[in-house]
Amino acid sequence: MDTNFSQNKPEEDDFGEAIPLFKQAFRLEHGDGVTKDESQAVNLYQQAVAIGHKESMNNLALCYLEGRGVEQDGPKAIQLLKQAADLGNINAIYNLVTCYHDGIGVKKDYSEASLLLKSWEKKGLLGGYSRRIYPEKGIMLFCCLLQTIC
Repeated sequence: MDTNFSQNKPEEDDFGEAIPLFKQAFRLEHGDGVTKDESQAVNLYQQAVAIGHKESMNNLALCYLEGRGVEQDGPKAIQLLKQAADLGNINAIYNLVTCYHDGIGVKKDYSEASLLLKSWEKKGLLGGYSRRIYPEKGIMLFCCLLQTIC
């Protein structure tokens, strides 16, 4: 699956006991200084998710979405992305909106993507991303969906 999903990197993390789990999972998932082992990465992400670590929720969701280290499971991926997004994880918000916008793991639904973004914007979870281009992605997805011009 050729996707342009956003994944959190270990240095962006700050969540107590979940930090070592998240960092090691990320290394194993990408073979960063260790032998790549996506199944073990999933196991460590799951442990960090059990603690409530939102960055791990996002990264684990992508593993489920793409079937890396675990059987592909779109509904489980979407549930994890919603959970992380509701906690304010901007990458999960981007990824979930992308899923609804492009029909990845769920039925394509521009209306749902727009409603989710508007809800998160009202809660103050978008941190200004909704009013400008999301720089890392080089697209105007947030602006487009919030204005419902897609």
